[in-house]
Amino acid sequence: RRILDIGCGEGRMLAGLLARYRDALGIGIELDASVAERAQEWLEAAHVQRRGEVRVGDFFQLELSTSFDLALLNNNLHYFAEARWPALFARVHEHLAPGGLLAIQTPVLVDGPLARLSGARATLATFDLFLRAHSNLAPLPEPERLEAALRGAGFVEIGARGVVPGGALRYVWARRAASAGELESIPSARPGPLTAGAAEPARAVAASSLLKPS
Repeated sequence: RRILDIGCGEGRMLAGLLARYRDALGIGIELDASVAERAQEWLEAAHVQRRGEVRVGDFFQLELSTSFDLALLNNNLHYFAEARWPALFARVHEHLAPGGLLAIQTPVLVDGPLARLSGARATLATFDLFLRAHSNLAPLPEPERLEAALRGAGFVEIGARGVVPGGALRYVWARRAASAGELESIPSARPGPLTAGAAEPARAVAASSLLKPS
C-alpha cells in the first residue's frame, strides 16, 4: 500500500497507518515547517520513519514521482475553498493508482434525532459560523456539491461512511477507475446523494478499516 496524507498535520494518522500495516509506504505533505517537523518525530516515535516521510510544501506544487493506493484529506477540507475543489480533486486523481481511493474525513451539517440529541447539530452549526467568519477558511461541505466535484474530477465510485452515530462526522470515499474500459462503461452522471450508512461495496468497507489506525 502507498499512502498519501495531504495536510498531514502532526502525522498521527500516517504514523498509525504505517504502524498497523507493515507493508505500507507513506508520504505526508504539510505546509507548516514546524508542524512537519513534529510529524516526522511522530513517525520516528512509531518506528516507521524508514517507510514514511514528511515533505514540507504546497500539495499543488510539490513533485510526486509515484502513484498512491490511498490518499487522505483528514479533517482539513475546510482549508480549501469550494472553488479550489476541482483543482484539488483533479490533482489527487492524477496521483492515484488505478483503482486507488481518496478518503475525506469531514464534519457535515446534518439534521436528525441523533444529531439533535447529541448536540452535534448545534456544535457543527457553531463551527460552520466560525469557518464562514474567516476569509482563509471554507464552510462545511454540502454532501451533494462535494459528490458533484468528485465526479467532475473523474472519480467513478463515491460513497460515505459515518464515523459517529448520525453521520455528523463521516468518511467520504471516492475511487479512481481501475481501467480505461471501466471508465468508459460508467455514465458521466449517476444520481444519488452522499448518505452516510448507505449500502457500500466491499472495497469501501475494506478501505474504511484501513483508515482506523490501532
